[in-house]
Amino acid sequence: DKSAVKINRALLVEKFSLPQEPLFLTQTHSTRVIQLPYLDDNLEADAVYTNEPNQVCTIMTADCLPVLFTTKSGNEVAATHAGWRGLCDGILEETIKYFQAKSMRFGRNINLYQKYIVNFSYKLIFNKILFLHQKYIIKLQKVRN
Repeated sequence: DKSAVKINRALLVEKFSLPQEPLFLTQTHSTRVIQLPYLDDNLEADAVYTNEPNQVCTIMTADCLPVLFTTKSGNEVAATHAGWRGLCDGILEETIKYFQAKSMRFGRNINLYQKYIVNFSYKLIFNKILFLHQKYIIKLQKVRN
């Protein structure tokens, strides 16, 4: 019901005192990352990144994995919708590229917050994270329910 979705999104902004209404992506299991602020109409993407204050990074998941990234200082953040197809195609790597261009060359860490989902088909995420950990400086932290 579109009216219920609209009401719930308004409640989200109000309940959490968000500085603005989040961009809700049209998630297609791609490797496309949008950088905020974003003014285009094409919202087909599976990750959102920002290095500016008062921007809201939002993704939605059902059976896919929400992966949240931040620098140690918190001045860069990203949210990624990671399904099996996006994982195989490199959505996590594409998200990290935004940090790499601005932070990694200065040796800053990226913290990756992952809510673990115990499901055989998502063992791939752990292998991906181990590979990324070897390639980049990443700290993995578990988000509790």
